[in-house]
Amino acid sequence: MKEELYDIETIEKYLEGKLEKTELEAFEKELTINAELAEQVEIYKSAIDELSNEGLRAHLKDIHNDLFIEPKNKQRWLYYIVIAASVLLLITFGYLFTNRTLSNETLFTTYFDPYPNLITTRNNDTSPFGKAMESYSHHKYEKAIQAFKEVSKNKQTFEDLIFYKGISYLALSLPNEAIPLFEQLEDLEQYKEQITWYMAMTYLQLDEIENTRKRLLQIEEGSFKYAEAQELLEQLDE
Repeated sequence: MKEELYDIETIEKYLEGKLEKTELEAFEKELTINAELAEQVEIYKSAIDELSNEGLRAHLKDIHNDLFIEPKNKQRWLYYIVIAASVLLLITFGYLFTNRTLSNETLFTTYFDPYPNLITTRNNDTSPFGKAMESYSHHKYEKAIQAFKEVSKNKQTFEDLIFYKGISYLALSLPNEAIPLFEQLEDLEQYKEQITWYMAMTYLQLDEIENTRKRLLQIEEGSFKYAEAQELLEQLDE
C-alpha cells in the first residue's frame, strides 16, 4: 500500500470495527509501517473518545469535509483536526462540568478501551479460538463470546481466552460476567497489570466507587494505564 492520507471516515470505521476484513488487514498492516498514520489514528481516537455527544462528532466530520476535502499537507490536516477537536471539547466539557462532576457512565465511556488483539493466529484460522479473536478484532463482542465458549480449555489458549472473553463482556456492559473471569487471572504475571486496570473499569461500571479507587491505587508508576488511573482518581475525588 502506498503512503497516503486516510480520511476521517476510514479512520473512524477502523476505530468502530466497521472495515471489511480485507480493508482491516490492509489498514492494520499499514499502521505497523506508517508512523504518521499511526499518529493520525491515535490523535483522532483521543479526541473522539472525549466527545460523548454524537452530534458533536458529526460536527467534527463536517469541519473536516468543509475545509479539507483535498488536504495538501498531512501535518496541516492533523493540526486542524486537533484544533477542531479542542473547540468541541470546550463545548462538551463546558456542559458536562456545569455541576463539576461527571457521571460514572461518562467516566467509563471516556476511559475504557478494549485491550488490543495481540494474539497471533494463522490467516483464515477457522478454529473456535481463531474465529473468536477475529470477531474480537472487529469489535463484534457477542460473536466473540459465543466462539470463546466453544474453545477447549488447554494450556496454550486458556489465559488468553479468559482475558479477552472478560474484556468482551465489559465492552457489552456486562460487568458481573467479567468479574469472575478477571479474578481467575489476578495472580498470573502475564496479565496482572491489565487485570488491575480492567477490574477498576468493571467496578466503575457497577458504580462501586470505593472498589474502583482501591484498584486504581494498586496501579504503580510505569505500569499499564498509570497516567489514566491518576486522572480517573482525580475525577472520582471531585
